[in-house]
Amino acid sequence: MGDFASVIGSGPIVGLDDIPNNLSAYYQIVSSGVVLDLSQHTARNIVDGHLDPYDLTVIGGSSNDHVSGGHAEDDLSGGNGADTIFGYIGDDRIQGDEGNDWLSGGLGDDTVLGGKGDDVVMGEEGDDSLAGGDGSDWLASGSGDDTVAGDNGNDSIYAGSGDDLVRGGNGDDSIIGDTGNDTLYGDNGDDMLAGGKGGDQLDGGNGDDWMAGEAGEDQMFGGNGSDTLIGGDGSDTMTGGNGSDTFLFESGFGDDVITDFSKADQIWLTANINNSGISNARDVAQYVSGDAGHTTIKIGDDSIRLDGVGKDDFLSHLTSWVKIV
Repeated sequence: MGDFASVIGSGPIVGLDDIPNNLSAYYQIVSSGVVLDLSQHTARNIVDGHLDPYDLTVIGGSSNDHVSGGHAEDDLSGGNGADTIFGYIGDDRIQGDEGNDWLSGGLGDDTVLGGKGDDVVMGEEGDDSLAGGDGSDWLASGSGDDTVAGDNGNDSIYAGSGDDLVRGGNGDDSIIGDTGNDTLYGDNGDDMLAGGKGGDQLDGGNGDDWMAGEAGEDQMFGGNGSDTLIGGDGSDTMTGGNGSDTFLFESGFGDDVITDFSKADQIWLTANINNSGISNARDVAQYVSGDAGHTTIKIGDDSIRLDGVGKDDFLSHLTSWVKIV
């Protein structure tokens, strides 16, 4: 690890005059009003504030710093380098800045910003606000009603429990909800969205997106592009949007509605869905009912309603609009 200087913080500006820029330092913070500016330090710094009951401000240096906040509302930034920052307890603001950083808010309602680089950004407990910034980031919000933005890059986002709002931003993003009524936006790129449990809203945005509502009564919007929509359990409402979209149904799919089915779209049913014996598109005809304004496909206890598509029109296009997979 090299040589370290050790400083016990006890004032507004801690230990900077006594530590050469090229010597790594360990700072233990135990008093109020501490502002630790290490922006001119080129060596690694370790800041330990986990016993500090007061607000702490740390500005990291250009090396790979390790910063731990305390029990109050801390403002922690990493500066350049691959930094590790843990907010600990309190409503903290954490910023990774440049470099591939590991950031965790800990307990409290935290704001955690990745900045440039491929970052790991975690909120943990509390109603947190997370942003990945530039780079391909990994974000996990934890418990609470969180707001998460992937920003630029191909991001992986795990929303956690609670009613979360997630935006993927630019790039091909993977967004996974959990328990709670989540709102997930893919934005730009070919995104993957999974709602998890709860009544979720999924919007793919621009790009060829894949989305699954999973358990709960979900609302799904494909947006622009050739999208794949899977409702999952529950009574879901699906809108493909512009493009050639695919609506996939498996056994136990619930009572679902497709609001904008067009001749460019397809319905995919798994073989023998709901133990029906269906093996090809023509087998579906016996399960079709409706009138000039809508078509319903009822298989066992589950149904698919196509708004704006007449029964006769649907049956005449059965082999091109329905595929058994």
